[in-house]
Amino acid sequence: MDEVERIAARIVERDRGGVRGPFTLELYPTLACNLSCRFCDTTLRHARPVGELPAARMLALVDEAAALGVEQVMVLGGGEPLLAPHAVEVMRRVKHHGLRGMLTTNGTLLGYLTVSDATGVYFAGKNATNNLIKVASTTKTDISTWSTVDNVDNAGGAFTGTIAGPSSINTLTFASASDSTVTLGSAATLDILSGGVLITSAVSAGTHTITGGRLSSSIADLIFTH
Repeated sequence: MDEVERIAARIVERDRGGVRGPFTLELYPTLACNLSCRFCDTTLRHARPVGELPAARMLALVDEAAALGVEQVMVLGGGEPLLAPHAVEVMRRVKHHGLRGMLTTNGTLLGYLTVSDATGVYFAGKNATNNLIKVASTTKTDISTWSTVDNVDNAGGAFTGTIAGPSSINTLTFASASDSTVTLGSAATLDILSGGVLITSAVSAGTHTITGGRLSSSIADLIFTH
């Protein structure tokens, strides 16, 4: 039975005195937004939040919805829902009740999905059948050897060398417990094509920095994931 059929069945059941609750609950955690899209008609996206429901009330609404027989909860709104600090907690409560959850987001606050196995933590990708796989990185501590398609890490040692001019890689992973610095010359630009910089659990001590020059991203955002 598809969604339209389930909604129709719910209406029939309600008319017969059965389940009285709605099929879908929509929650708007906030009207605030971190973007300024020209097509958006929300005029309050950069105003100070006023009258927003606290986390406790949002969670209670999900509990009440589950008790009423709601089947899906949509977390969206006129703003970016992930700006509300309790949005993720609300989604967890939705799944706790076994409901279908949907999150509408501009994606800029999501960070990068990671996967882990016995060998470590990696950026996640998808294979031809849309299953999650790890994006394998290559240990290249000499940053002068980096090339455009590289997913590089410094497992077991510190980064060395200096990038003198324009350079680009796909992803950058800090995976060493010792101090490590990516050094860019004063005229150098390092473009992280995917926008992703990962700091793994192997980084347990020391200072890990990117210094000098200019750091950029081909997706307009740089997202650091720890």
